[in-house]
Amino acid sequence: MVAAAAAISAGLVVGSASAASAHEALSNTNPESGATVTGLPEIELVFTDVILDEPTAAKTVVIGPDDRYYETGCSDVDQAVMTTLVELGAAGEYRVLWRAVSGDGHPISDEYSFTYQPAAGAAAAAGRETPACGDDGQLAEESPAAQVTVAPSDLAAESPAASTEADAAVVAEEGAPVWVWVVVAVGVVAVAAIVAAVVRGLRRKTP
Repeated sequence: MVAAAAAISAGLVVGSASAASAHEALSNTNPESGATVTGLPEIELVFTDVILDEPTAAKTVVIGPDDRYYETGCSDVDQAVMTTLVELGAAGEYRVLWRAVSGDGHPISDEYSFTYQPAAGAAAAAGRETPACGDDGQLAEESPAAQVTVAPSDLAAESPAASTEADAAVVAEEGAPVWVWVVVAVGVVAVAAIVAAVVRGLRRKTP
């Protein structure tokens, strides 16, 4: 019984630490990946948790079938939502490349595409040769204080699998954050308390 109680408590501690250390991720987009739209005023990206609201940390670019840029300004961040205004051009496939920094300071990035089929006679924007929010937007690699220059074409170069491997390497080299050890310490104390309570109960039952 004592061993079982200890095992359950230890499992809860490890599970809590693992869940808390997970990075934010993209949970929803508008338009959705692969969708076909007839009009679109903005790109909306929704994440699983709050992302950093810094011009150098959050960026979205929209590239049309002519390889021109169709976002009209820098991205706006409101808690876990990043919004970017757009004016689309000719019909065709548009790529959305984005990058953000999660609450723990780790960069996340990816890309997806949608198809634009405007109504007959709809005005087509000319687009830009360079991104609307700077030629080569600076984004935080590790934290807001550590800025590096990243070319727009490289915004989505890091795949989710590569990001996972990189994050694992960082954890292996740097160790877990302090707060993770705090959680583990609290869990150890809880396990000790449970074991002590079980032992006392067994002693009371002993004739």
